[in-house]
Amino acid sequence: MDGAVIRWCALVLGMVLNASANIFIKAGVRQIHPGQGGNFFGQAVAEPFLYLGVVSFALALGAYTYALSGFDLSVAYPIMTSLGLVIVAGASVVFFGEVYTPSKIVGTVLIMIGVYLLARMA
Repeated sequence: MDGAVIRWCALVLGMVLNASANIFIKAGVRQIHPGQGGNFFGQAVAEPFLYLGVVSFALALGAYTYALSGFDLSVAYPIMTSLGLVIVAGASVVFFGEVYTPSKIVGTVLIMIGVYLLARMA
């Protein structure tokens, strides 16, 4: 497999893992209820979703680091974060019942247009 293809795969993997980490952490935090007889940090230590989030962040860092060996940072970072935004936004609606308002949709579309332009110029 071509090195460029592997780096693209690493960038996509890093993006998915980074988005997943944020989703896991949100899911974990929703399980913590410090006002019910415990403190936040004590409950956080026992929350498996938070561990999944940390592991996902670590794996994302590895994949993203490899991807950067073949991409300009000014292109790789916006691609990773903006496409990760789409994943996180979708998961937020599906799993957490968050509302994706028209202004959020417009903002997301504008970000995606900007990333498309950055990627084309690279």
